[in-house]
Amino acid sequence: MYSDESVGIANLKEFKCDMPCTNEQWEATKAEWLLLPLSEPVWFPSAMATILEGNPVHNENLSSFALLALLGAILIQIATYERLTWYKPPCADPNWALQMQNTLHAWEETWKRHPHANPNPYSSPHGPIMADTIPLLNTAYFHIYAPRLLQRIKDNLMQPLPRTQMTREEFSAILMPQSETERDMMFRAATHAAHSLSVRAKLGFGLVARTACLDMGFHYGYTGFESGIFLPLT
Repeated sequence: MYSDESVGIANLKEFKCDMPCTNEQWEATKAEWLLLPLSEPVWFPSAMATILEGNPVHNENLSSFALLALLGAILIQIATYERLTWYKPPCADPNWALQMQNTLHAWEETWKRHPHANPNPYSSPHGPIMADTIPLLNTAYFHIYAPRLLQRIKDNLMQPLPRTQMTREEFSAILMPQSETERDMMFRAATHAAHSLSVRAKLGFGLVARTACLDMGFHYGYTGFESGIFLPLT
């Protein structure tokens, strides 16, 4: 029987809505919410277009949740491109890679300007949402710099069990870049992988191991997996 295991990706064009409300509105009780002044909502298509053009969003009403939503939309953009260009050689479109790097830099600048910006999920009085974006940011960079490498390794891991144990030489062959451009991109990805590891080191590996499954989303583990792929290159 035919089995379709594909996963649908949202069409960003269909998201004609406001961004999530401000943190003050989100955290207010019913009584406090009634006393809050009306704030101008942030229109998602406008904010997303600004980010995709490589410009940070300057809007004091942009909430932490809205920043997370914007980064999720960027990841959808990257994943859609990755799916549609599966037949092309690695790094076939350097202009696209540069454009998405500028997009992520613009998002980072927007994140840094936010008054609640804090990379530590345990120390922010406003909750962990701002810190939750950091693993997703690293994953976005990984899929700009080395999507084909990630796919080669994941294809190997998806082989049905019992799976023949991979030798060191076979693993090195998978990691081997297929062009000078891909080599450069892989080292850039390794830089972000090292940063991802350093964040866990600063928080404390023991603390993360004890609390991650309760306090952190699954994307922390997913980014940790992808970081582990690139760390041998550092």
